[in-house]
Amino acid sequence: MDTGVALCALHKFAVGVCHSASSDVLVIVERGQMWLFGLCPKSQSEGPEYIDVAFWTGVPKSQIDNVNDWDTSKGIVFMSTETVTNKIVTNKTIEQLMNHVSIRSYSDQPVPDEMIHTIIKSMQAAPNWCNLQHVSVVAVKDPVRRKRMSELCGGQPYVAEVPVFLVFCGDFYRTSLACQTDGEDFDFVTTQTDNLIVVSNEAGIAVGTAVVAAESMGLGTVPIGDVRLHARELVKELKLPKYVAPLIGLCVGYAKDDKPPVRPRLPLNAVYFEEEYNTDLSGLL
Repeated sequence: MDTGVALCALHKFAVGVCHSASSDVLVIVERGQMWLFGLCPKSQSEGPEYIDVAFWTGVPKSQIDNVNDWDTSKGIVFMSTETVTNKIVTNKTIEQLMNHVSIRSYSDQPVPDEMIHTIIKSMQAAPNWCNLQHVSVVAVKDPVRRKRMSELCGGQPYVAEVPVFLVFCGDFYRTSLACQTDGEDFDFVTTQTDNLIVVSNEAGIAVGTAVVAAESMGLGTVPIGDVRLHARELVKELKLPKYVAPLIGLCVGYAKDDKPPVRPRLPLNAVYFEEEYNTDLSGLL
């Protein structure tokens, strides 16, 4: 977007206009809060839509003054930014993160092995407890097996449609082998429930890293939590050994349709607190 905004006084508001490639945005600043009124492209306007801009949240029309004369039939949407004082640093990496969307419709274009390998190597570079690397990934590419994965994941169609479905597993099998080799006690894994939290955290970090890596190469993704829905059957399907469990899936492929608009997020001061939690969230949700 053009960051140049011409501000002028209008009653209690300051008003300006920004231009993007796909839409115009009217910016209204009131008491330190920025409200944005965006015209969506008509092709995307089957009901309210959000323009493709980062970290702005949807606001009910009833909360905004003097908007009765806005032409909502043209896809006008109402959005709020963070408080103006909540400034952030921006660069290409941040822009990619801020513009993340989940893709749920995929073309049949194959994903090169080099890209999948790059995603996995990037995932391996992510933080993990004591560098024990308790996450493994099984890639499911065969169409028949992807269809089975879809059935085990609650019938989500994009699991069957996507060229590559990655299953991220919590993996203590390698640890068990290492303990056998070194004559070490493996009970610390099987008797401490905290290890389940550790490996779940690592799987989440791994998936987040994989998403960033995939999107940097022009691929689309969507995480699938329902790999745990029928975990026993999925374990058999993937021939997972003892001490390995499926935790989260990830669809990876090329989007069939145009990228959907960025969905709204809560304002910064609804999710970020300094020193202690602030329970007063009035006007933020």
